[in-house]
Amino acid sequence: MLNELFTTRREKRLWVLVLIVVLGIYATLAFTPRLVEGITDQQAAVVFLFSMFLIAVMVLFQGLRKKRGGLEIGVILGVVAVTPWYSFGWALQSEPT
Repeated sequence: MLNELFTTRREKRLWVLVLIVVLGIYATLAFTPRLVEGITDQQAAVVFLFSMFLIAVMVLFQGLRKKRGGLEIGVILGVVAVTPWYSFGWALQSEPT
C-alpha cells in the first residue's frame, strides 16, 4: 500500500526524511522550557551570532556557485555593506527616554 503512494524510490526516501525531520522538531519541543531556563542572555547571543555566521557562510558558498553579472554583483555588495550597519544599529539602539 505504501509503495502505491510514491512514484519513485527517491520520492519515498525524501518523504521519509521529511517525516524524520518533522518528528525531530516536535520531539525537541517538549524539552524547550527546560533548556530556556538554563540559558543566559549572553549564551543566547553567542548561539545567535554563531548561527548567523554559519548562515552567512552557507549563503556565500552557495552564491559563488553561479556566475554573476555586473548588476547582480553590485546589488550583492550593497546588501552585504548595508546589512551589518542595520543589524548593529538595531542591536545597539537604546530605549527612548
